[in-house]
Amino acid sequence: MTKIEATPAVNPALAEHAARFSRKIVKTGERTHTLIGYNVANVSVIEAPEGLILVDGLAQENSAREAAADIAERFPGQPIRAVVYTHFHNDHVNGIEGFISQEQVTSGAVEIWAHADLMHFVTEVSAGMGPIMGRRAAYTFGAALPRGPEGFVHAGLGLPHNPGPRGFIAPTHLISERKQVRLAGLDIELIPIPSETDDMIGVYLPDEEILLTGDCIQGEVYPNLYTLRGTPYRDPMQWVATLDWIRHDLRPQQIVPHHGHPMTSPEEVSDVLTAYRDAIQFTHDQTVRYMNQGLRPDEIVQRVHMPAHLAEHPWLGEFYGTLKHCIPAIYVGKVGWFSGDPVDLDPLPPAERARRYVALMGGAEAVRQAAQTAAGEDDYLWAAELLGLLVSLDTEDEAARLARAGALRGWAYAQANPNWRNWALSCAMELDPPAKVDGAKQQLVLAPPAVINAFPPGNILRGMATRLRAEAVADLHMTMAFCIEDRGLDHALELRRGICEFHEVAPGQVDLRLRFGSDFLSDLVAQKVRWPEGIEQGRVQVEGDRALVPQFFGSFEPPMAPKDIKLVSR
Repeated sequence: MTKIEATPAVNPALAEHAARFSRKIVKTGERTHTLIGYNVANVSVIEAPEGLILVDGLAQENSAREAAADIAERFPGQPIRAVVYTHFHNDHVNGIEGFISQEQVTSGAVEIWAHADLMHFVTEVSAGMGPIMGRRAAYTFGAALPRGPEGFVHAGLGLPHNPGPRGFIAPTHLISERKQVRLAGLDIELIPIPSETDDMIGVYLPDEEILLTGDCIQGEVYPNLYTLRGTPYRDPMQWVATLDWIRHDLRPQQIVPHHGHPMTSPEEVSDVLTAYRDAIQFTHDQTVRYMNQGLRPDEIVQRVHMPAHLAEHPWLGEFYGTLKHCIPAIYVGKVGWFSGDPVDLDPLPPAERARRYVALMGGAEAVRQAAQTAAGEDDYLWAAELLGLLVSLDTEDEAARLARAGALRGWAYAQANPNWRNWALSCAMELDPPAKVDGAKQQLVLAPPAVINAFPPGNILRGMATRLRAEAVADLHMTMAFCIEDRGLDHALELRRGICEFHEVAPGQVDLRLRFGSDFLSDLVAQKVRWPEGIEQGRVQVEGDRALVPQFFGSFEPPMAPKDIKLVSR
């Protein structure tokens, strides 16, 4: 990675933090080697009597192949015999085919271990919310930004998400409780450590008392109790309980996180774990303290300040999580989104609210002048908020869009937190797009075809329900069966007056039945073919009235590409 210098466009603290993540392989103990700086996450290999154990798989195959080449050079003749996924996040699993192949797993040459809930999260979070999560993840990690001082500098946890193929190989072995296993001839323990995610697994080497923690510890950053890309609620006190169990019960002598650098002494382990759990508990307890006084999230963030000994701790810099964006998530996780103000129950639509505010403020030109004055005084967020009213009024107001983009850039350049910086710069790019836009970089496809094809076919069909044009089928009742003949599966989707119900087993009476093979379903997922083409080509056989086919599939919206989702320019 090119060294980033502090400039007017790069906060000095961010430049210093980014410099820590140069590419390297760090050895912990006698057999654990961690590759840092290949991607946003780390990957580790553990030497074992019969080969190598790979822990995690990076985010893309390109980065993984580079890491695999360095592993092969360091360990000639030692094949990967087993893989452990620490959790479902794409930066830990989607590069796996750069290390191993599906054929190796199918043949039994390589086994893959994971938590029993991993496939649920891959399916429901990464795929079910794929379009919006893909767009938001691209903003969080600055996927479309140019690399350099005026664009992407760092991801906080590591280097950027590089473009390139993403895949997935489903695990072959699942655990839900602490389990001793022999992998590649080495006895290790796999331990559920719910924290950042509920499916987190720790890999423990008992003979050396080394624990690989996945994202239970996110590296030298204040933990992301909430991520800007969106996430289910991360229970802070569950996270604290896990850290306390590690501190008091397991007592590892060394820890290898999969972001950042290893802790290589008992003293460092104790210091970091204590500070880390204290920071999380402090955030939780003080948030609840002020919630119980009736304060709203925007008020609480003004009251809660990390104690100096934690704020200055080298493992708690706000380069990933921040108090200001984690506190509101705790509020919502505890009591939901409603602040208590009845106005929030039925608010005005954004455009109407903007129209009324702008009128009260003396018209669009007065708002524009006020925003210009604020930006001239480096009050960039206020300028952006004012200009947002004008964009809401008229999304084609080019002057307002450009001015708001400029205000967001000005604010972004001052930020030490990469998530905040990347998000603001990405929003500025949406408002003021470059002449030539690389659509592939405008999104992170969290569930590419290679990932979706690892799902049970029923999950693919079930996902259609969230694309139903309910308003167009309020009076329609129709059931279509989907028979995947080579898999012996016969599912169904029932359209019933505005809802789409999935049936694991098709009911006895259906209006239509489609028969096809899993190869067609794979091509459908990869968008190489559509249902009508499959029927015309004879790859899909129809039982029933063919005239109902277009009516059925016309009831669903086509999948929306993440790059087409507008977040600030609508």
